[in-house]
Amino acid sequence: MKQIETATGVASIWKRTAQIGIIFFTLLMFFCGPPRPDTPPGLESDQPEVPPYEELAPRLKSENWSTRSETLLEIERGDYRQAIPEMLRLLRSDPHPAVRQTAALILGSFKVQEAAPIIARMLASDKEVSPDYLMEALARLEATGSAGAVVPYLNSPNDALRLTAVDTLERLNATAQGPRILSMAQGNNDSEKARTYAMALGKLKVRGAETYLIQLAGRSEPGPTLAASYLALGRI
Repeated sequence: MKQIETATGVASIWKRTAQIGIIFFTLLMFFCGPPRPDTPPGLESDQPEVPPYEELAPRLKSENWSTRSETLLEIERGDYRQAIPEMLRLLRSDPHPAVRQTAALILGSFKVQEAAPIIARMLASDKEVSPDYLMEALARLEATGSAGAVVPYLNSPNDALRLTAVDTLERLNATAQGPRILSMAQGNNDSEKARTYAMALGKLKVRGAETYLIQLAGRSEPGPTLAASYLALGRI
């Protein structure tokens, strides 16, 4: 009888171990997140040579939005920093969202810190520009002071945007946002969003989140949210 009980116990342990392994593998896929945006769709260019800036500058005032966007990409390829004032103007006031988001990405690549507060405001108020591009722009800028504009996207109904927000906050090393994120997590009742909050708290190593994460693990069924809480505790 004891041999049967022992065999049953061993089988149970192996089954539990396999379940946990599957959970962690699934979560690793979630932690990878969506691909980071590079250039807006349809604007990639394979042109081998970049025209001189004097030829490109007038195109930034073209009435065709596609021409303006493509010109911005040429300016990035040519590393034409003299275009920064004009790019800031386009970021603030161009009527087409594709131009504004392209300007944001390139200003981010150029590390133009003056663009950071503009992009942060756009994250809160510009409903036409894709938030993932704006978050990528802030990450390129390494604009840690603007990380607060990213935090609300942890509560987005869009899973991809939530994962992008986690990735951006980690790249910005936004540890100062830890208490705010923890407060949002404690007021959340959505299991999918709970996983996102656990990921953010773990990646930012928010030590004050230990109690919350232990409680989250205690009430979560086996699955990605439970694994996220364990991984976050391990990081902290």
